[in-house]
Amino acid sequence: MKRFISEKRYSVILSVAITVLLYYSHAMSTNIGIDAEQFIGGDYGKEWLLNGLGRFGFYYSSRLINIGGYNVYLNGLLFLMFFSAATVIWCYVLEKFSGGWNGPLYPLFSAIFVSYPIWMNQFYFSHQQASMTIALFLQSISFALLFDVLESRCKSKTVVVKVVISVLFAVWAFGTYQSFAGMHLACAAACLMLYLDVLAEKTEDHKEVHKAFWKAVLIFAIHFIVSFIIYEVILKVFNWGSSDYLSFGWETQPFSKVVRRIFRDLQRALLGQRTYSGYILLAGLVVIMFIRIVDIVRGECKFKGAALVDYFLILVGNLLAMISLNIVTGNIPATRARFMVAFTTAFIGTYAVNLAYEKREQLIGKCSFSVLVVVVCISLFMQVGKLQKLIYTNDVCNSQQYEVGSDLVSLIKYRGGCENPMPTFFIGRWEAPLNAACEKSAQIGESSFAYRYDESDKTSGSRRSALYLNAAFGTEFINVEDEAMKARAVEIGTTLDMYPSDGCVYVGDDIIVVKLSE
Repeated sequence: MKRFISEKRYSVILSVAITVLLYYSHAMSTNIGIDAEQFIGGDYGKEWLLNGLGRFGFYYSSRLINIGGYNVYLNGLLFLMFFSAATVIWCYVLEKFSGGWNGPLYPLFSAIFVSYPIWMNQFYFSHQQASMTIALFLQSISFALLFDVLESRCKSKTVVVKVVISVLFAVWAFGTYQSFAGMHLACAAACLMLYLDVLAEKTEDHKEVHKAFWKAVLIFAIHFIVSFIIYEVILKVFNWGSSDYLSFGWETQPFSKVVRRIFRDLQRALLGQRTYSGYILLAGLVVIMFIRIVDIVRGECKFKGAALVDYFLILVGNLLAMISLNIVTGNIPATRARFMVAFTTAFIGTYAVNLAYEKREQLIGKCSFSVLVVVVCISLFMQVGKLQKLIYTNDVCNSQQYEVGSDLVSLIKYRGGCENPMPTFFIGRWEAPLNAACEKSAQIGESSFAYRYDESDKTSGSRRSALYLNAAFGTEFINVEDEAMKARAVEIGTTLDMYPSDGCVYVGDDIIVVKLSE
């Protein structure tokens, strides 16, 4: 690692600079989003995170980071530090498995990886951004150690130590967020593709290449299975993770419908539609296939016989690993859970650029390289633009809801409603009037006064609204799940005007009612 940083120091510096440049404003933001309000109030969600979701890695990383209370700036600094470090180590892992790429390819990989807009859907949850990047950092180290095990370049005792550390780091990542299991598969597919490339370069005997490749596949598979079993055993022993957070479409939907849904999401990833952005993944795949097919036709392909089949299998494997969570659940996961697409896109794009560059002396290589560079530049611009637009949308939404929150707290205080904590109910919802430059995406751009509001229950926005006001203004509004009090609040609401009228607030002896909408 020391040698890599020394030899590729400009690439490393540029990779870190890209991460800090793209995310510094968000990392240092005091925006209060969903779930962050609970952490600010001192509720670290032990019951939900451990007993419900089994995210022990996330829970204990958060507790370690936030000793003495939630610290938004410490979270932000650690987020930038670990995201940058994870990206650099991934460049190091790619260096090890590929045998060494040209220096500029590493910051290219970093730029594609960290600028992918899906990350903002994950990092919107500011309370978990440091914990998530710690897991990403540990996972990258896990693969760096796995390469040493694969090559067996160390003494047996050292191999055992590296295997144990590698497995433990993988388990911690799995225990931080369910998607890290899918991320592990995506990373494994990328590493195996590079490993096969190097094997074919070194050995002309395709049978030996085939045998060595599947030995590596077996080691990777055992590593994943053992790590996942340990993760599951931990959940069982401590009785964690009993929630139905992940829904399985295979159990409730027709097979054909589930398959169509999965392939539709893959199509969107390839074409950069909806949640996704840019054409790097599609262009990279086209260039790789084009160059390899031309090499086969010319008889110049370094992959022969079984090794050639292996190559195309692992290429498809990269795509399947990227959507592995979709395949396992039979559903399209939440946008924030699909960050493995960012890794596969960055890997395929960088691999394709390197392959085209190696063929630059030939016409197909020169043309492929030129076209691919243009596509990558345009797509990177699109990715960065969408990422920054989402950050801007989050800022605009937060400033707008802060204004509303300030108005409501002033009205409640004027009526004496903040003197003693009491149950508070919010009737209806308030949507942030985002400007034309904003773009909503999942939670981004959605007001805390409207989050998961259900028309069938006019007080369903009360919990999030009260949590936000308490976190933003230091109030002590109490959320109560009492049907009789809810019915009473709705009845009182019929006599109130809607916000922004001064008559939108009612303060009684034992209840506060705020009417946001009909």
